[in-house]
Amino acid sequence: KKLVTQAQWFDLIGNNPSKKEFGDNICVDNVSWFDAVYYCNLLSKKEGLQPCYTKDGMSDVALWDYEPGKGNILNGGFYCDFSANGYRLPTDAEWAYMTQFRFQEDADGIEFEEMDRFVDEWVWDPYKELSKDYEEDPRETYVCGGQFISRGRMMIDKGEDYTTIRKPHNPEVTSFGDGYTSISYPIGFRVVRSKM
Repeated sequence: KKLVTQAQWFDLIGNNPSKKEFGDNICVDNVSWFDAVYYCNLLSKKEGLQPCYTKDGMSDVALWDYEPGKGNILNGGFYCDFSANGYRLPTDAEWAYMTQFRFQEDADGIEFEEMDRFVDEWVWDPYKELSKDYEEDPRETYVCGGQFISRGRMMIDKGEDYTTIRKPHNPEVTSFGDGYTSISYPIGFRVVRSKM
């Protein structure tokens, strides 16, 4: 449940797209939603686990014709098998739930790492406006096109108070501006596994 580090990314992918700051134990940033999904499947395969994602019916990333960390776009539809034992992005609802346990142990005894206030995180879900009819955890299994959600924190009144926010982005986006300052917020991600 920790953010993927630059060392972990480099060991698996062989490059480092990060732009915020550098260090083996610092979270990788400047990654797209496509990059994150690719990483999850590749890590699952490396550890002998069943990948959660398929693109147009293919779970083997070697068949996706894609180079992560290069700003490419993956066309086609994606399916998430939540019953698979491999790595995946958290859903929007899971991410919101996990943030309640910053630096605390959750029900599984796993410590949830503090969010990085200057790095947003990709989640699996396509973006939808929240409403009173919004399902708690829709677990959408198939997505094709549209925008996806990044989650992060935003400072309120330039103080030390932060709130978690959700933002829509195209899946190829790797960073964004906040619209108020010249700060660019890169996007990273964390991986989770479904309970078996």
